[in-house]
Amino acid sequence: MKIGPQHAQPPRSRVALPAGLDPASMDPTERYQAFSSEAREVTAGGRVPVILSATDRQGLGKLKKALGRLSRCAVEELPLVNGVATWIGKNQVEQLFHKLPKGAYVSVNHPLHHAGPFTNHDFIFQEASDDTSTAGPTETAAVRLPGLDKVWAKGYTGKGQTIAIIDSGIFPHADFKDRIVGWVDFAEGKKKPTDKYGHGTHVAGLAAGSGTKSGGSIKGVAPEADLVGVRIGSIADAIKALHWVIENKDEMGISVVNMSLGDVPSQGWKNDPWAQATQQAIDAGLTVVVSAGNEGPNPGTIATPGILPGAITVGAIDDNGTVDPSDDLLTRFSSRGPSYDGLAKPDVVAPGKRIFSTLAPSSSFDVPDFPKADGGYFAISGTSQSTPQVAGLVAILKQANPELSQADLQAILKESAFKYPNLDAAAVGAGLVQADKALDLALNWKSTPAVA
Repeated sequence: MKIGPQHAQPPRSRVALPAGLDPASMDPTERYQAFSSEAREVTAGGRVPVILSATDRQGLGKLKKALGRLSRCAVEELPLVNGVATWIGKNQVEQLFHKLPKGAYVSVNHPLHHAGPFTNHDFIFQEASDDTSTAGPTETAAVRLPGLDKVWAKGYTGKGQTIAIIDSGIFPHADFKDRIVGWVDFAEGKKKPTDKYGHGTHVAGLAAGSGTKSGGSIKGVAPEADLVGVRIGSIADAIKALHWVIENKDEMGISVVNMSLGDVPSQGWKNDPWAQATQQAIDAGLTVVVSAGNEGPNPGTIATPGILPGAITVGAIDDNGTVDPSDDLLTRFSSRGPSYDGLAKPDVVAPGKRIFSTLAPSSSFDVPDFPKADGGYFAISGTSQSTPQVAGLVAILKQANPELSQADLQAILKESAFKYPNLDAAAVGAGLVQADKALDLALNWKSTPAVA
């Protein structure tokens, strides 16, 4: 079902396992039953796209052998999570669960479709559909991010840092086309930057747009940071993208990864392949910023990989078009904590309501439904929009202090955030990021304090 721009997003039918339960410890029939409702959503031509993973290489070998007895479909290696992506006949799924070796895991490889300007729950881009009005302020939220003007005035603009945008692609908009220093396409293998959907282009502009076409009124948080576009078409592609970024980070100078993406988790972060791939990127020295998801307002709706404890998970607030946080409101769409595993998430929030950024011409978002601004900009809402603002700020903090680790940056953002006295912590986490206060902490940061 396609969700139009005026519709709220219905909850996905998904059987979630009890928090803390290892799926590998369950009876095969129980695992199949928990998996099958989710698999029905994406079954095509009698086949289900799956990601299979194991705890070690020996287990992966046994898993491949079991798979070979049931399916002759092509297998894509996912070494980052000790797994593979493939298709299996829907009538063979139950057999697969009975043949799984000990310590093996199965999850649905959700594809990224973009037939319309908004996603339903088979899609994993994190933009919301609650506001397509054409009235209101035209400033990008980057200009409204608290303290950002003070940070820019001190000369911190993200220069020397590179942000990898793992997303639907990236159109070479005038606001950043000369700073795209790398590109890879796991969806279609295109050799030059492209973005048929337009989501990744909007995200890239919020992270690092220069504001050239708007006279500086609509620009990103880190307007001198470089960009690497990584186009994906599925969750398996996202895992491959993280692997590629790890392998190319030194050559391209990649320090920050933005994933304005997510999926409803069906298992804890220790067994979730996307969360585990994200942890591998963090372990490799990258700082990874991810969206909390747009499954609010219900509690316990944080998306994966945002369920990963070490990921910087970002929710969205409505800033009412001002930099004064006293008039901020909760957005209905932003996912609420706790995480699948019962952990406190999101970490922080940033403005995510009706945010202007760069437009990819002739993309799915290049339609009259959305507010436009001269120079090639449009507005949309979602945690997809709040997340790249934090990624841009992280690039600035790493410019100021290159030694900061992921844990350092997560702690700095939380400690320096504006604490909302009357908003639900399950929705806003530690509070609203404040660029100037985060910079002050980053410049003098010595060690990582305990994070509650």
